[in-house]
Amino acid sequence: MQEYFITVLTVGAVSAVLMALSPSGEVKKGVRFVLSLAVLAAVILPLGGGTLKLPALPRGEAESGGQDGYLRQKTVEAVFRGMEAALTERFDLPEGISLSGEADVVGDTVIVRRIVLTLQGRALTADVPAMLSYLSENTGAECEVIYGGG
Repeated sequence: MQEYFITVLTVGAVSAVLMALSPSGEVKKGVRFVLSLAVLAAVILPLGGGTLKLPALPRGEAESGGQDGYLRQKTVEAVFRGMEAALTERFDLPEGISLSGEADVVGDTVIVRRIVLTLQGRALTADVPAMLSYLSENTGAECEVIYGGG
């Protein structure tokens, strides 16, 4: 898991430097798009074992957002699962947490607006204020907790 964070941080840092060095205008937009894809790949690909498999579009999805809407939903879900994994690792939680909430995909960026942290089992004894602080500092999102929810 430590390699995962180092990879994501390294890709993010290199992306930030390249963005600062890129010229303004259309070139900067293109560079930002490519670097955003690189950061997204660094976050998501390890979660899928190194391959990004896009599921077939479920029946009926074409009328409610199509492939683009479906992929946006799956991207948001992957972001919440990644945050769940990071929280579990950072606070040494063996089980019992789940994250949900509200997020939007704007262009090539996922904006987390609200996080709901659900605790059960051994996670009920975790340092909840520290976990909320960690989530809030890293996302800027409003956080709430549900104890013992399913």
